[in-house]
Amino acid sequence: MKFIKHTLLFSSATLISRILGYIRDLTVAYIFGASILTDAFFIAWRLPNTFRQVLGEGSLNAVFIPIYRRIERERKNPERFMDSIFTEISVILFFLTAFFILFAQYITAILAPGFVGEPVFEEAVKLVRFVFPYIIFAVWVAFFMAILNIKGVFFLPALSPAFLNLSFIISAIFLSEDIGIYALAVGAIVGGIIQVIVLIKPVFSRYKLKPHISFDSDVRDFFKRLIPTTASFGVTQVGFIIDTVIASLVMSGAISYLYYANRLLQLPLGVFGVGLGNAVLVSLSKYDLEKDRERIEKEITVSVKLAVVVSLAASMGLIVLSEDIVRVLFFRGEFDLEDLRYTSLALVGLAIGLIAIIVQKPIKSVFFAVHDVKTPLIATLAGVISGIVSALVFVFVLNLGVFGLALATTVNYYVTLFYLYFFLPVGFSVQEVMKTFLKSFIANLFMILSIFGLKLYIKSSLLLIVLSIPLGAVVYLFSLLILKEDSIKLLLSFKRFSKE
Repeated sequence: MKFIKHTLLFSSATLISRILGYIRDLTVAYIFGASILTDAFFIAWRLPNTFRQVLGEGSLNAVFIPIYRRIERERKNPERFMDSIFTEISVILFFLTAFFILFAQYITAILAPGFVGEPVFEEAVKLVRFVFPYIIFAVWVAFFMAILNIKGVFFLPALSPAFLNLSFIISAIFLSEDIGIYALAVGAIVGGIIQVIVLIKPVFSRYKLKPHISFDSDVRDFFKRLIPTTASFGVTQVGFIIDTVIASLVMSGAISYLYYANRLLQLPLGVFGVGLGNAVLVSLSKYDLEKDRERIEKEITVSVKLAVVVSLAASMGLIVLSEDIVRVLFFRGEFDLEDLRYTSLALVGLAIGLIAIIVQKPIKSVFFAVHDVKTPLIATLAGVISGIVSALVFVFVLNLGVFGLALATTVNYYVTLFYLYFFLPVGFSVQEVMKTFLKSFIANLFMILSIFGLKLYIKSSLLLIVLSIPLGAVVYLFSLLILKEDSIKLLLSFKRFSKE
């Protein structure tokens, strides 16, 4: 089960990147707060960042890796296939960037109808034009990541976002006084360039990418699968964009509240969820569905159990400590008490759905490993539609505001997960997963009790976070060991599996 080692390597690098990401968000919150101006930047950043998430953390790996593996098995020319895909995607990206820059005014009006006619609208349009070229560098990084993942290199690709975060931090600190919110736009572009530079050397030490255009059967198969796969990952992002549209109509700062809360959710999701999904995909792509069915089912069961153990604890921790976490990370400078309250509510709403979105990662990888791109697309579409309907009800009927928008996203995640489960092409041991869930739930109760015990005596949010996270983790892990949860033993002895 080498995917456990790969997951942990990816996770450790991502943890470093996420820590810098929070320093970045803390810096942005301190300097700019949560205002109509930050809303304008986050709208501009939403577009290229959406493409990065769809391609970088989703469809590119999901399509490219299984086809590359197949070409290797057939003893064809995988390098030529790689050259063609890189060249053709680059051409598409340049045209796409030109389109978004040219029609930025209309795109911004669609994304934030509440801004139309306001002075901030023009700022948002300018920011979209400035920031969108980042997508070129982001997709190149995603492509390089796929190449390195195939060769078992997980740490450096996962570390590359750290350089983007550093660029944001430095630009915000040193340029904000002179160019205001545009300091963040500069940070995005410079950070993207640095990410490409960091990954070029390890990629070119293994392959000499050359410009090449081909439309052979493998390339056609890639793009044929990429479209529905991108749609599958992209539909979720469309849901986020619709949330942005609704948020622009709710209140000033609502977009920023959701952004900050989502960033906090990304720590467990990015550190563990994405790494687990990529590692499982690389592992499963080596197996034949019929010949290795038993081994595939075993790996899926283990990966889902690991997802449950990690996500349930992270979800409970974020809910119980939501206000304290937001206070420690953001409550300073221009970020005031109202911002604290609404960001905390948004975080609780999103954290409820964390287990659903992390468990989705390895399950989706099963479909992509067997070249089924339609089922994840339909599942995601069903989830997004449910999320949109829920958002309209929660916000405009029940008046739940920002919390309602976050809760609607959670509905989206659970609907998608249940649909994927019902159509999973390869089974896994539901009984084992449910046992793990029950043990994790019991262990979480002890963890929560220990945190509430600290809350009775500690009034400082910073001290509470510093003490409760390690204490909660120890109580949780110790409880699982007492309950004889075997997935914990796998994590603690992953070196043994790295040799398998």
